[in-house]
Amino acid sequence: MDIENSYNDIQSIQEDWQLDERNGLPYSGQSVQRFIKEMLNSKVQASYFDPSTYILYSFRNEEDKLNWLETQDNQLVLSQTPFTFTGVINQLKVVNGMDSTNLYYITTTPEAVIKMSFVSQQKGLTDTVWEEILEDFNVTVSVDKGYTGSFTNILENQLVLNGKEFSVDVKKYIVNGSNRVRISVEGVTTGTTTSIIYNVTLTSMYLEASNFGWHVPFVEGTTYNLGGMLIGGSLNKVLNIRVTGYDYDKSYQVNLGTSTYTTNSYYFTGMEFPGQTGVYCVECWLDANGLESDHLRYDIMCVSSTEILTAKLLVINEVSDVVTNFTDNILYKYSCYNGGSSIASPKVLIKANNQTLIDETLIDVTAMSKQSYVTNLEIESEDTSMILFAEMEYGTKAEAHMNIDNSASYPATSGASFYLNASSRNNSQENYDKIVNQTNGTEYDVDWSRMAWTEKSDGWVLDDTGRKSLYVPAGSKADISYQPLKDIGTGKTIEFLFKASNVSDSNEPIITICDNPTSPKFKGIRITPSRITVHSRDLNTADSIQGYTLEEDKVMHVIVTIVRNYKTTYGNFCLVYVNGVKKCTFAFENTDNWNVNSNLILGSETADLFMYKMRTYEVGFGMQDAMDNFVSSLPSAVEKKAAMDEIESVI
Repeated sequence: MDIENSYNDIQSIQEDWQLDERNGLPYSGQSVQRFIKEMLNSKVQASYFDPSTYILYSFRNEEDKLNWLETQDNQLVLSQTPFTFTGVINQLKVVNGMDSTNLYYITTTPEAVIKMSFVSQQKGLTDTVWEEILEDFNVTVSVDKGYTGSFTNILENQLVLNGKEFSVDVKKYIVNGSNRVRISVEGVTTGTTTSIIYNVTLTSMYLEASNFGWHVPFVEGTTYNLGGMLIGGSLNKVLNIRVTGYDYDKSYQVNLGTSTYTTNSYYFTGMEFPGQTGVYCVECWLDANGLESDHLRYDIMCVSSTEILTAKLLVINEVSDVVTNFTDNILYKYSCYNGGSSIASPKVLIKANNQTLIDETLIDVTAMSKQSYVTNLEIESEDTSMILFAEMEYGTKAEAHMNIDNSASYPATSGASFYLNASSRNNSQENYDKIVNQTNGTEYDVDWSRMAWTEKSDGWVLDDTGRKSLYVPAGSKADISYQPLKDIGTGKTIEFLFKASNVSDSNEPIITICDNPTSPKFKGIRITPSRITVHSRDLNTADSIQGYTLEEDKVMHVIVTIVRNYKTTYGNFCLVYVNGVKKCTFAFENTDNWNVNSNLILGSETADLFMYKMRTYEVGFGMQDAMDNFVSSLPSAVEKKAAMDEIESVI
């Protein structure tokens, strides 16, 4: 066999030359061995390939080879053949995105994420410098749960694009104690492989608040008890406490060792007074050789000895992460300090979607005690990514932001030109005596008769079920300088949500938008505790057709809609919906007239009126619009869903 041709065969087979991990040089593969055994003369019984010179040495026997390796006596060499190599070598490198391959995670944390990236490199067989090449990667992740020696794949052949970071959360695949995670990588183009193994320890260490005393002020000259903390984990750990605010920054460390406080709380009483009156942030966490617990953060009130009788402070803590629309929510908890007084009156401002939901001043709040701020949100929106902004002020100002879960929202028909919403009003507002159009902020003057504007008396107060309302008791009245029927245009819809209670005369009007409320031939809308009646100029006598009987002492949702020219040039109807159901319909002529230059008047001498909402639209409503607004008017998410389910079951 021709040795020269066989030699050319060898150098063309790139895959038979591999990287020697010891010296970075190639060593002979199967083709060279075949060359040695089959292509040289039978006198060759041993061989040696020198990776530094790329020379193949042949010997008569193994003893000659070993002697030569020791003495370098070339008389022992039968023959030597130099090789010239062509082709490239590839390798993959894992760039560890963690601090090391020994990882620690805490059982209370939701994730145990491992991050890394990959680099593909290439060089000529005889080159010394590696060059980075573009290549995507297939990644397989396997876990040895509990360090048993057996790996199980949890992710196979996940494609990772060149230059992108790879991360995997192994929390649900590991157990308390020791584990191993193997990341195996293969180049998509070159087929080169590599792997890395992480030793992963899942351990218990936690810090939780227990009767944390943030609501109690820290008065200068006294010992401040920061409050109870539950501490778990047998690791050698340090409790860190940091106090910041007003250019003040003070840290404390307590070496807890392996001690735990899981039944009896740990209390820290070594905090120094920070120097001046104000609100300071206290941050606490555990550290075990770089492994940290969750951080607890609270604001506390600090009062200097000279301002004990004058300081006014407020803190907000324990803020809800998510609050639910159309549901009662505890937004946050708060505490006030009022110069040593037992009561305080903080101001509250709640906003969402550029809309003020609440603007009120609380009264008779117990100071120096933990209070919950609870409210029922009513945000008319289909937006699923809303943020609630809360601000509270009493001497100092505190803010909080919360995500809003709007999955329980059943919004009313959009496009109202007027919206009276009692849920955002209270008697402590500066403009308490105005009616505010919440669609644009316009304020309407009101002529109020015999109103006291005191808590639980009248005005913007809670009804007997805890729902916010405009309460106009019997003997009181509100003449509002708003005229919803002044211009009908191409259509008009007016919506009322109200309740009449303690009725002594069911025929006296409680809500009117009409030219003469006491005349049987009025023009406009007249609502008594027992009936709603709607008259046009020409149709003012057929009350049995143009009205509907209502229930007393029950929340009623009433919509009056005037539809003009629904068939382009003819066809005019007035419809009345009660609690989402069409109760009466009548037609009117093109020449008929609905315009009434009359104010909206609420109240009567003989019945208590609770007004919850009122909307005006400059268009006529269809049945779907009326049903949407009725469902939206219901007080809770449970009632809204039940009503919608019932409506959908009969459609």
